[in-house]
Amino acid sequence: MFEAVKAFADMNVIPPAQDIFMYADRSFAEQSLAANGFSAITFREIATAWRVSSGKQFFDAVQAGTRIGGLIDLQKPEIKTRIEKQILDRIEEFKSADGYLVPTPALVVCSVKPA
Repeated sequence: MFEAVKAFADMNVIPPAQDIFMYADRSFAEQSLAANGFSAITFREIATAWRVSSGKQFFDAVQAGTRIGGLIDLQKPEIKTRIEKQILDRIEEFKSADGYLVPTPALVVCSVKPA
């Protein structure tokens, strides 16, 4: 999804925002949390996945409920079509017997802030 957006989207159609993955960078997360009084910082990667019945269902869910979806929605029709096609083509590799299982790994960051 992100590759398709990076490849085709006009990123200027929405206001700039922080990198949604900035806390996935362990160094950044640790420094930021420590600077704000947190300690005992730990990280745990969790293998998660979206189970959807079709590539279109995945695309529609992303478009309906995320900032990326809003970015896609504001593209010129031909660009939106290119992004959707690339996402739908790419998701085929995650097809299983009962639909699609799209990897969406998560990083859980835990810390303690003394009272």
